[in-house]
Amino acid sequence: MLTRFKEIASGLEIPPSFIFARLIPGSSVVAAINWRVLCDRCYPEFARTQGKMPRPDIYIMHLERREQKERKKKG
Repeated sequence: MLTRFKEIASGLEIPPSFIFARLIPGSSVVAAINWRVLCDRCYPEFARTQGKMPRPDIYIMHLERREQKERKKKG
């Protein structure tokens, strides 16, 4: 599934660097699948989290660390 979400994001010209599920509060029901580019203010909040749930309503499916992104550009 994650591969397909990355393909969809690329097709919409959105870099798939942060893909997450938004959960209905108090449940494990997925309300939406989202992807976005994190700004310099938001990135540290998610990058330093431990595990997949930095908040009760967000489940991180993919977070491309900025160090990884820099390595891809060089390689």
